[in-house]
Amino acid sequence: MTVPIYVPHSTGERNYRKADHCLYCEKVIYGDISKHCLMRHSDREKVKQIIASPLHSSERTRLLYEIRQLGNYKHNTKVL
Repeated sequence: MTVPIYVPHSTGERNYRKADHCLYCEKVIYGDISKHCLMRHSDREKVKQIIASPLHSSERTRLLYEIRQLGNYKHNTKVL
C-alpha cells in the first residue's frame, strides 16, 4: 500500500509528513526511521555503533542523522 506524501485536506491544511528511505532495505518509512533501523538492521556495523552509544548523546544523534541522510541520498541518486 502506498501512502502519498502530500495529501490536501478539505480544510485547506497542509500535511508535512515526510518519507525517509532506509539505507539498507531501501523501503520507504513514514514513521520513525531510527526505530526501524534499530529493530530491523541491528546486525549492521553503523547500527551497532548507535546501539553502543548512550541514549540522547550527540554521537548517537549524529549517527542516526547520517544513516537517514545516506538512505535519502541513495534513493535520490537512484531516482535520477
